[in-house]
Amino acid sequence: MNKPFYALDKGELAKLLQEWGEPGFRLEQVLEQAYALRRHGFSEAHNLPKALRARLEESHPLRTGRIASKAVSRDGETVKFLLRLADGESVETVIIGAPSRRSVCISSQVGCDLGCRFCASTIGGKRRDLGMHEILEQFAAAQSISEERITHVVLMGMGEPLLNYANVVKALRVLTGRFGFGLSHRRVTLSTIGVVEGMRMLANEPLRVNLAVSLHAPNQELRKHIVPSAERWKFDDILAAAAHYQERTGRQVTMEYCLIDGFNDSAGHARMLGRRLKGTGFAVNLIPYNPVAGLEWKRPRRDRVRRFRDALAALGVPATVRREKGADISAACGQLRRRIDG
Repeated sequence: MNKPFYALDKGELAKLLQEWGEPGFRLEQVLEQAYALRRHGFSEAHNLPKALRARLEESHPLRTGRIASKAVSRDGETVKFLLRLADGESVETVIIGAPSRRSVCISSQVGCDLGCRFCASTIGGKRRDLGMHEILEQFAAAQSISEERITHVVLMGMGEPLLNYANVVKALRVLTGRFGFGLSHRRVTLSTIGVVEGMRMLANEPLRVNLAVSLHAPNQELRKHIVPSAERWKFDDILAAAAHYQERTGRQVTMEYCLIDGFNDSAGHARMLGRRLKGTGFAVNLIPYNPVAGLEWKRPRRDRVRRFRDALAALGVPATVRREKGADISAACGQLRRRIDG
């Protein structure tokens, strides 16, 4: 089977076009058309010769997956779609609207095998990694159905991006590349559970994307109860790798903290976390738990969320509370999962 277009790098495409007898200037033309907004396939690329369009579409199609289903939140600001992949597997992708921006939350694996006990994505385990082209196709598919231009990308969907390192990094290069989708590095965020070696490798890449770390507890002992991978990647090692990334890239690292009622949301937990993060330069993004069918956890009351945020602020740790988006269509943080229907 030939490579899908989004799996080709620039050098491979240049060689291909040369073998097909195309003039040298055709490379930039093809790239421009491939990454143009709302482009479903080369059949729409009318400034390319008809024969070339047909040949590209047949041998290296832009899309190998299809949108199998779509759901829109009541407020109209969030759209979740199921992307059916060529082998029949599927991933969920979410478009999130906000004033002056439109983000897409992209998956990096089909399912997840890290076993975080509050997250829907781990139910059913991991089937496989996504290829570079399947990561990019989510962005292209989102742009094709969005009424507005996609301005930001967050790799916070299904799976752990840094455990699919090669494909994710190649996709990031295209998302931010001149001969790609051309997003600013500052508008791309990668979220990790704390894969220490991956964080350190990413710090050495020429990419300067934002990094978010799913911490979810103020110490190693409590974290082990809800994040099984804490046994492999220790709390202090994660913070050290985050500090390295921040120093190396100049990007402030964000610690994501899912607030779960009665488990990690007390004032004492906040003070413990604040003392640990004080002086690091990290920011904290608090995420009130989004319910998942079949899981026992509950969302804390708003006053507990405010107290937690204020306790961090009192220790000089900047903290924000993530605004809930798309919970009515199971599109909020922690609610994406592998589907076999649709």
